Amino acid sequence: MAPSQQLLKTSVEELMQANNVLEDLSVSDVIHFITITSLFKNEIEQHRQSMDQDSSHPPQFLSETMTLVLAQVLETSVAHITRCWAAFKEVVWDDSSMEEIARVNSDLIKSYGIKHQFTEHSLYPPDHTCINPACPRLGIRLTSAEARKVVLYTMNGSVPAYSVHLRCHASNGCRTDYHHNYYVQDGKRRYYGGVPDVIQIGEHHFVQKKVVEMWQGLMLHAWYVIT
Repeated sequence: MAPSQQLLKTSVEELMQANNVLEDLSVSDVIHFITITSLFKNEIEQHRQSMDQDSSHPPQFLSETMTLVLAQVLETSVAHITRCWAAFKEVVWDDSSMEEIARVNSDLIKSYGIKHQFTEHSLYPPDHTCINPACPRLGIRLTSAEARKVVLYTMNGSVPAYSVHLRCHASNGCRTDYHHNYYVQDGKRRYYGGVPDVIQIGEHHFVQKKVVEMWQGLMLHAWYVIT
């Protein structure tokens, strides 16, 4: 077992010991729950209850929709999902703890996600709250969302994906539309700072940055060979 896997196993065992209610679950059951649930963080955030606005922390409770989806994906009961979320939500929400277990079986997402308009690659804006300093709803979660089917070019080929844009369209909102790479405010498109890991190259087409870098390398190599 790799060191990172052993560390995760040890951490899970410690959490399980602190939660007697989970005595009937195996370590592999819990790791599977944490791994799969981490893929749905954007969807969990989008279904967060209105009174729970702090996106830096996991919601106290999963929405009914997300509880049912996870129960389907993990082929378990709603009660199991509820108990696991109560015990392990902080682990799921901690990006650093999830980096070593990012490799998962994408067939689960392909089988169930399409029914609920998300896939293994769901492209959300970088923030789930309004970032316009002049907006009275600055920092408040965006609840208006629209998803559309797109194609994402990856190092493993093209895959189906959903691009989700969020709107600050409440009665007192600034009516800014937030997309994966940019936002539209007062009719003008503005891009977020830095180079994103996924770049939009067409209305319904996105590409991973590493693919673009590969293309650049191949072009330079071809130019060198020709000359």
